Amino acid sequence: MKAMLQRKSTREVVSFICLLVLTAVLISACSAIVRANSGDEAMPAASNGSLQLSLDTFATGLNEPVGIANAGDDRLFIIERAGVVKVIQSDGTVLPTPFLDITDRVDPIQSEEGL
Repeated sequence: MKAMLQRKSTREVVSFICLLVLTAVLISACSAIVRANSGDEAMPAASNGSLQLSLDTFATGLNEPVGIANAGDDRLFIIERAGVVKVIQSDGTVLPTPFLDITDRVDPIQSEEGL
């Protein structure tokens, strides 16, 4: 019981540190964007003050995606909670063979576990 509580406490500390690092990265990225856009040219004004947004399905066949990473080219890596990393081509095609499959090492059933 004590070991389980200690493991949970360690997991909470690691999660908190990861959250702090992520927050610092996001603040840094936002600052860089603001600096890049702070030139002499004015930002274009919105014509009527409303924002138009549309969503389109880009890829299908994913199971509980929890993360996405750009490969640096026209591919995307999609991380699934069960321990599979899939590759999506620029046209939205999901490759049939996963880039990585560690489902035998991941337990996605528990509330905070998984990839």
